[in-house]
Amino acid sequence: MTKNDFLAKLMQTLEERKIAETEDIVSEYEQHFAFKLADGFTEEEIARKLGDPVSIAEQYENVSAGPYGNVNAKSYAISRNRALNALKFIGIVFADIFAAPFMIILFAWQIVMVALSAACAILSVCLVGDLNIGSVLPPIPHGISVIYGIAFAALALLSAVGFVWFGAFVRQLMKSYGRFHHNALVTDEPLPSLPVNPQFSPKRNRRLRTAALVVLIVLIVAVVLAIVISALSAGAVEFWHEWGWFGYTGARA
Repeated sequence: MTKNDFLAKLMQTLEERKIAETEDIVSEYEQHFAFKLADGFTEEEIARKLGDPVSIAEQYENVSAGPYGNVNAKSYAISRNRALNALKFIGIVFADIFAAPFMIILFAWQIVMVALSAACAILSVCLVGDLNIGSVLPPIPHGISVIYGIAFAALALLSAVGFVWFGAFVRQLMKSYGRFHHNALVTDEPLPSLPVNPQFSPKRNRRLRTAALVVLIVLIVAVVLAIVISALSAGAVEFWHEWGWFGYTGARA
C-alpha cells in the first residue's frame, strides 16, 4: 500500500465513523510517512509497519465512545498533540545541551589549526632567512636550517589545507544539525535531511586532495633529509646534543 492509498483509506474510514479531528489525525500519519521516508524507508514498508488504516480508525472510534461522544476524541487528539510536542521540545533541549560543547570544541580546534599554520609559517621564515629574533631558536647551521624551514613551510600549508576542509565540515555539520532541529519542531511537511560531509565541487575536492598529498610528501622528505644531514654534519645521531639545543654538548662530556 502506498502513502496516498494508506492516507486515503484512513481518511475515508474516519469520516465514515464520524471521528472528530479527522484532518489532524491524517496529518499526523502524513508526517510519520515524511520522517520515515527521510530515513530511507519505502512507502510500502512504512504502511506495512503502521498496520491496517481501518483498525487505526477503530482505535479513535473507541476513544470517542464516551458519555460526550466525539468531544472526548477531540480532547484526546489535542492532548496527544500537546504531549508529543512537549516530548519533542524536551528531546531537542537535551540534544542542544550535548551538541553545544561539541560545537565549541570544533570551533576551538579551528583556532588551533590557524595558530599552528601561522606559527609554522613564522618559523619557516626565520629558519630560511637565518633570523633568530630574541634568540628563541636553537643553534642550527644555516644550510641545514633552510631544510628545516622548508619542512615547517610544508607543515604550515598542510595545516592550512586541513583548516579549509575542517572549516567546511563544521559549517556543513551546523547546517545539518539546524535542519534536524527544524524538522523535529515543525508541524507541517519536514525538509529533506542534509549530509554531514563537506559539499565541495569535484574539481575543488581534487585540488584539495592533490595539494594535501603534495605538501605531505614534501614535509616527509624535508624532515627525513634534515635529520640525516644534521646527523652527518654533527657527527652524531643525537645531533641536538652536539649543537647544545638542551644545554648539553658532546665537547663538555
